Amino acid sequence: MQTTTYSRLLDHEREEISIGLASGETQASLACRLHRSPSTISREVRRNSSISGYRAFGAGRKALENATSRRYVLFGLRKRWSLEEIVRRMKMAYPQNMSMRISHKANGLIRQYFPKGTEFDKVSTREIKRVQRQLNNRPRAALGFYKSNEKFNELVALNS
Repeated sequence: MQTTTYSRLLDHEREEISIGLASGETQASLACRLHRSPSTISREVRRNSSISGYRAFGAGRKALENATSRRYVLFGLRKRWSLEEIVRRMKMAYPQNMSMRISHKANGLIRQYFPKGTEFDKVSTREIKRVQRQLNNRPRAALGFYKSNEKFNELVALNS
């Protein structure tokens, strides 16, 4: 039984997808021509299409941002940082990268447990971990109603 290894789409493959779709080529045909799984092409198009359709440049930029995020998360995990530490450091390390920031919605969720003005040095690690588990176990609209820990595990699995 032969196993195949996963490899990310390259920029020239994204260009081929963009040109092919614009000219009416099917995703199945593109997959065959690029020697890729049809599900890879489908997932790429679904994740990176907008109202104006699939654009290779935007997809490539998004893939680069995701790869940067993934590398930083793995770096933090190797250092045995908590997820909270990783997220907070990503806000400091990448202040101009919007994908690295915590949203006002997430901040609002945290405020449900810890009101504004909470002195975190007086909150036990056990309580923070409990809240962290509850927040990570909530489905998120922004993640396609996956839980954040499910998406996190998916990202880590893609890199191993």
